[in-house]
Amino acid sequence: MTGAAVRDADAAQWQPAIDALVFRPSGHRGVCAIHRLAFRALLGRTGGPEDCLAFFAAHRPAFERAAAAKIARRGLDAAANLHLTSRDVARAIAAG
Repeated sequence: MTGAAVRDADAAQWQPAIDALVFRPSGHRGVCAIHRLAFRALLGRTGGPEDCLAFFAAHRPAFERAAAAKIARRGLDAAANLHLTSRDVARAIAAG
């Protein structure tokens, strides 16, 4: 995830260089990215960065759960970067 940086721990940002939303999961030092194509599956349509950011804001707890599950499942270091797929997020939304 070269070039992806999150300055504010609570903020999600769009990174045009990687065409993805990035955020720092709670309690984690690494950056988590979700590519625009994953959002297409989640939104049911192709969305722009604003649509992706709005969806993230509306479902932030699910994104946090998905990131925590992937970190635990993969045994990732506290500073490791990771990415989420639409399946990761859809599972977390369904689990509510």
